[in-house]
Parts: sequence; C-alpha cells; structure tokens
Amino acid sequence: MIQFEVPKGYREAAGCSVMRQTDKCILLLRRSIHETSWHGMFELPGGKLEDGQTPEVAARTETKEEAGVDVEIVQRIPPHVDHELKKVYHMFLAYLPDGAEIKISEEHDDIKWV
Repeated sequence: MIQFEVPKGYREAAGCSVMRQTDKCILLLRRSIHETSWHGMFELPGGKLEDGQTPEVAARTETKEEAGVDVEIVQRIPPHVDHELKKVYHMFLAYLPDGAEIKISEEHDDIKWV
C-alpha cells in the first residue's frame, strides 16, 4: 500500500484509469459544453473527495457517476501533487467488467478508448 500524507491545505481529487481487459485500452470521457471549463477536452473519470471520503471510494463513486459502471480496482497509482494549484490527484487502475457498457453522465458528451 502507498503511504502518503496530503500537505496541509491541499484539496484532493481521485479517479480511475479504466482499462478494458480484452484489448488493454483506457477509457477517456469528453467534457460537455455544459461544464464550467475545459469543454471538448478528454479526461479520465474522477472528481473531488467529499468530507470523510477515502480516495478509493471517491474514485469508484466518480467512475460510477460519470461512466455508469462499477469497476474493479486492481492497483493504486502513486498520487500526483500539484503545488501550484495546491491539489493532490489520487489515481487507481481499474478493470471494466466483462459485458459492461459505458453510460456517460451529462458532464460528458463522448467517449474514446485509447
């Protein structure tokens, strides 16, 4: 397990790099014009941690909300610390269950497998 202490005053976000096991492709979601910023940009599913939420729970929850799937987390990736924005990004590698279909939320308008 990765031991990591979040610097005081830093915000946290978490997400999943969702992989199809059949071809090892990773899911990207395109931000909708209805979002506040970065319209048309592709991103991994994720979002901020709510009070008391662990990074893994946040990653699972955000992936379910944004991509409509329950994933199997298989690995924690070391966090990225952005000192300029005072933000810590937690990331997990997750497998898409066999037969699962992506159902994007209103936050996104397209998907891409890369």
